[in-house]
Amino acid sequence: MTSPQPSDAGDTIELHSDSATTAGTVADESPVSVYESAMTTSRRLTTALKRGVIAPVAKCHFETDRGYPVTQELPDRSESYQFQSHDFTALVRPDEREVCNETYDGRVITPTMLLRNPSVAATLFEQAETLWESTFGTYQPAHTQPNHPGPFPFQELSPAAVADSFETQYQTICESQSLAVAIKAIREDMLSIVADLFETSESELHTPGGTDLSALARADSLRVPYRDDSIAVLRPTTEVQSNTPTRGVIIGCDDTPVGLFAHVTDVTALDPTQETTHAAIRDAMGFDRELDPYVDHDRLDTVPGERIRLQGDLRVERTDDLNGFPEEIARTTRRRENRRLVDEYLESTTLPAEHIWGQNDSPAVSTTLTTTVSETGAVILEPATADGDLELLSYVQLLLSLDHGPAVVYTDYDDVPYIRNPRRPGGLAGTQRLSVAIETAREEASRALEAMLETQRVDIEATARDRASDARVGIDVPKQVNLPVDNHLTFIEAGYAPAVETEPVPVAVPSETTLHIVHDEHNTVTVQVAPGVYRFSLLPRGLQPPADRPRWPSP
Repeated sequence: MTSPQPSDAGDTIELHSDSATTAGTVADESPVSVYESAMTTSRRLTTALKRGVIAPVAKCHFETDRGYPVTQELPDRSESYQFQSHDFTALVRPDEREVCNETYDGRVITPTMLLRNPSVAATLFEQAETLWESTFGTYQPAHTQPNHPGPFPFQELSPAAVADSFETQYQTICESQSLAVAIKAIREDMLSIVADLFETSESELHTPGGTDLSALARADSLRVPYRDDSIAVLRPTTEVQSNTPTRGVIIGCDDTPVGLFAHVTDVTALDPTQETTHAAIRDAMGFDRELDPYVDHDRLDTVPGERIRLQGDLRVERTDDLNGFPEEIARTTRRRENRRLVDEYLESTTLPAEHIWGQNDSPAVSTTLTTTVSETGAVILEPATADGDLELLSYVQLLLSLDHGPAVVYTDYDDVPYIRNPRRPGGLAGTQRLSVAIETAREEASRALEAMLETQRVDIEATARDRASDARVGIDVPKQVNLPVDNHLTFIEAGYAPAVETEPVPVAVPSETTLHIVHDEHNTVTVQVAPGVYRFSLLPRGLQPPADRPRWPSP
């Protein structure tokens, strides 16, 4: 059930046609003024409709159906009354002497409902007058009508004029592409208006991950540490202060059809009470400079190390290491091959379910351990679990599955001197300190994986040499490069890029060529690029590891 929206029939609100329409022309007002004027009018109309029409009508129907007025309902027999007539519904709550949950034609009556649905607003007031007269009869000033509440409260109001005014105002609001309006609507929790401004659905705003703006859905309040005409950062706060990683949202103007974008970012290090800068927002989004989407650029003038936002969430960083690119590819290949082989062992090695408390299946060791692997074959293992016994068991299972280095002497649990056989009662570490057993097992498992990689060294080096050779040939004979970066259709007319599955995607450009970027929601980018290595990636989103979190300096 919708949460109660109480009405008070004891209050009367005088509302005339001149207060329900926009004074002057919308073109003379700023988008924020139009928004505020429209919301003020809609709030007044909504309040007057609920208190002045629906509440007395619903209470009259209550009295007719039950034979006594709401005020005479006894507490021990109190029962809510559902009013329904002429497409209007409401809930009468006798104990509270109130009317709430008012709807019309299946829609909850709110200021935003009237503003966003001008055609509904027009019929609503016409039906409200019919409902009034159907309930109380036609008001006749020259006659004595002791039980009649008086004339219809909106008799001087023109429903068509209200509808036309709302339609004009709301069109102006949605087409304004105004950050100030967006921020005001977000802070006032007008989610239906926010959804229209960003062309999404209200349900997506409530669904975690549904849209970047959903990061603000459960905030108690919002701070705006920085705002100008083109960009702003919104920092949510909660009543319970903690060190929990926090997502905020950067909103700004761009060349999308709606003219606005929202980008979720890590604001953990952004104090709710501080101010920040335009440059800090750019750095948090992951770029130093952006191409103006409304200007035709002939060239992409870049400084090595500078991160440039090209289009939407696509960025590039240029380096001048063209001659060293083949060796870079060799290093990347070694690292990737080492990682692939290690991952294969972690994914194929499982933990026996009978040795894990509350576990019905046998999870892979890759779910309990993470790895860092260098191009030289050094392996670092780290736990992905807080359970010390489970961490220790993961290292031991790796040792039992490997046949290299320290693992060659282990074929069963009883062969491992620093653990107790998990089939026996008691902790896995036996009489030793658990932390000592874990460190010993981790070291041995890492050395065993490194020894396994060493047996593959010849093949890994051969693969690295082949990839480096491919890079040299690709630089000598460049071809069109199609870049698989999200939904941006990006290609370079003459260059070389290795086959990679992760970002950034490096592209070697041996001589000046043309970069093309096409996206159905953005203006097309076509620019000349100078020789160099260009690394394409998407702007980072969401929470980041502590070392990579934006710093958010004050002005």
